[in-house]
This record gives sequence, structure tokens and C-alpha cells, in this order.
Amino acid sequence: MIFLFDLIFALYVLVYFPILVLRGKWHEGFKERLGFFSDDVKKTLAARRNIWIHAVSVGEVVAIDGIIKRLKAMYPDKQLVLSVTTKTGYSLAKRK
Repeated sequence: MIFLFDLIFALYVLVYFPILVLRGKWHEGFKERLGFFSDDVKKTLAARRNIWIHAVSVGEVVAIDGIIKRLKAMYPDKQLVLSVTTKTGYSLAKRK
């Protein structure tokens, strides 16, 4: 059954990926959403222990600002990693 889901997903990706590119949905950081990280990012993530925070949209990026500040103060030896789902959320997170 899992094989069937994997097969359906693979077919979906093959059909939908060109649509993403043609509609301009491909943007900076899109490869990371698919799990492809540059060597620099891999080294940075491996350098220290991480606290991973995920925000879906711009509103959540704004809402977690205070949480991020408190986590930085409480765990100065940890590295905070923020992931986002939307393109606008990614832009805002990168600016902050």
C-alpha cells in the first residue's frame, strides 16, 4: 500500500513540477522545501544543536517573534532554525 502512495506521489510530482516552474512558483528556498540543502546549510546545521521552529504563514512568523527572542535568551548555545511554508512567510522570515 505504501508503494502505491509513493507511486502516486511520484507521478503527481512529475506532472505538477513543470506547472510550478511555468507559473513562477519556483522561488529562492524552494529546493530546501523539497529537502535539498546546500553544503553550507548542512555544515551550519551540523555545527551546533538546533531548535527547529516551523511557521506556516506570515502571521505565524510575526506571532513567533517573541518566542524566538525568549528561546535565544534561554538557550544561547543552541541554534534556532525556522522553516516556513509560504513564499511571503519565507521572505519575512529571511528579513527578520
